[in-house]
Amino acid sequence: MNQGNRLNSNRSQFFDAVRNLAMLAVVLFHAVAAYSTVTPHWSVHDGTSITADIIREVFDVFMMPIFFFVAGYFALPSLLRKGTWEFLRGKLKRLGIPWLFAIFGIIPLFQYLGQMKAAGGHARQPFLGYWITYLRGFGIFQIGPLSPESVNQWHYWFISFW
Repeated sequence: MNQGNRLNSNRSQFFDAVRNLAMLAVVLFHAVAAYSTVTPHWSVHDGTSITADIIREVFDVFMMPIFFFVAGYFALPSLLRKGTWEFLRGKLKRLGIPWLFAIFGIIPLFQYLGQMKAAGGHARQPFLGYWITYLRGFGIFQIGPLSPESVNQWHYWFISFW
């Protein structure tokens, strides 16, 4: 797309730049986790760095709210253009279905595989039994550390805000 077409489009270059900076912040936030002391849950640690800790603590405050703000800024015009039901149907199709697939399929599978790895490759029960136990945990409000069997959204938490 040449510059002339870019300027005539309905896209906002300012918000494109803001989103790109926020994306870079997310990439850097996750890249420095291997060097941070505030991420004991991270799977790889290549050392420690106070700079990595500062980046994690500072970026954690604003990077996701930027995405929510930009999405909210464009939500009302989209809602008015499409109408309520078409807008909600589009959100469900693009975000709701993948989110449900993640919390009912991907997360329990990876939790099960993590338990198998921790047990030296031996499962306490077949996956189907584990999955049924996992599903029984829906609707239980839990405070404190999550157990491997507890239902949670892992890193798909932001999709539920659609």
